[in-house]
Parts: sequence; C-alpha cells; structure tokens
Amino acid sequence: MDLQTLIMIGHVGGTILGTGGATIAEVQVNIALKDGTVDARERALMHENYWVIRLGLALIILSGIVLVWTLYQSGETWALTSPKILTKE
Repeated sequence: MDLQTLIMIGHVGGTILGTGGATIAEVQVNIALKDGTVDARERALMHENYWVIRLGLALIILSGIVLVWTLYQSGETWALTSPKILTKE
C-alpha cells in the first residue's frame, strides 16, 4: 500500500469519526435534555464523544495537508489550483 492510499484512508477515517460523532452527539443531547437534566454519566459520555469528534477533525486537517504536500512534492501542482480542494480547505 502506497503513502497516498494511507493518507486517503486517514482522511476518510477522520470524516467517518467526525460525522458519526456529530450524529451521536445530537442524539445524546436530545436524550439528555428530554428529562431536563444532564447527569454525570451522560456528561462523561458526551465528553468522550466530543473527543472522538476532535480526533476526526484533526485527522481530516492533517491528512488534507499531507495529501496536498505530497502531491506538490511530486510535481503535481493541480492540487494547488483545484477548485474542489480550495473550497474544501
């Protein structure tokens, strides 16, 4: 497996963690606020879930930077002018 494939796996993995974590966070908040109070167990679960969301975001940012950097180093400058990549970054 080459480096670019590993970077893409990290990028997709970060997207999965971030999207899944945000979805679960929304469900957790709705369940926690249903009874009007957030107990210690719910707060701890939310804390862990937000850590997963931050990890996903960090993976997306780092893998995006590394992906553009590796493309630039290999002489492919399309990544620096691509509207899709510029919009995403």
